Amino acid sequence: MSVTTSAGYRRSIPEQTRIVVVMPKQEADMIDNWAIPADMPSRTAAIRFLLRKGLEAVGTTETDRVA
Repeated sequence: MSVTTSAGYRRSIPEQTRIVVVMPKQEADMIDNWAIPADMPSRTAAIRFLLRKGLEAVGTTETDRVA
């Protein structure tokens, strides 16, 4: 998939899905309090990292499917 930027450049981007998660401010603060010292580039990167680690911890693999 490719997109055209506002400057008119075309660039390829990997397929992505936008997911909106609503959480209490306290949980968002906990993520930030971990992510900033861990040198995460963004809150999104931190959440993706933590999600992957959580899935690894429970033994979920790419081939597992949710019904």
